[in-house]
Formats: sequence, C-alpha cells, structure tokens
Amino acid sequence: METTSTKRTLEDRIESFISRFERERRDPDWWEGDKLILALSFLKRGDFSRGESELRKAELPPESRSPDEVHDTPAYPPLRIAEHRANFEFAKGAKPD
Repeated sequence: METTSTKRTLEDRIESFISRFERERRDPDWWEGDKLILALSFLKRGDFSRGESELRKAELPPESRSPDEVHDTPAYPPLRIAEHRANFEFAKGAKPD
C-alpha cells in the first residue's frame, strides 16, 4: 500500500498541472489530456507511482514524446480543462478500487 504522503504529492502535482492550463486559459493537447486521464485513473485506483509516471509523460514537450505513443491518438474527443478539473476533484475523493 502506498503512503498518504505519496498520494498527497501526486494530488499536489496534478493540481499544479491543471492550474497551469487554467492560468493560461487553454485546454490540454491530445497527449497532455490522455496522460492526465491515465494519471487520474491511477490516482483513483491508489496506484500513485504509476500515476506519477503518467503525469511526468503529460509534462513532456512535444519533441520529447515517445513516437510509439504519439501515434496512438485517443478515439474520443479531447476533454476541456474544466472536465479534467471535475475528474480530478472526483478522483481525490474516491476510495481506491
């Protein structure tokens, strides 16, 4: 079981990531949004190290992104930052699956 401080660290990092988009008044690109969704999923499941790994990927500039993963564009429309914020608030309050 991962610690409460590890969870809090991931929550703080996700908060900073989402807040940056809110300050810049822009939505994440496909890559940023997809990796953020994965990070939130792992947060909700209590797998904080995998959540941290996905968040680090979300923060990568376009030129540093894995070519193997870049071509895997999600089939769903990109979420707006407000939707990511709502998903984050839900994931913070959820009990691990």
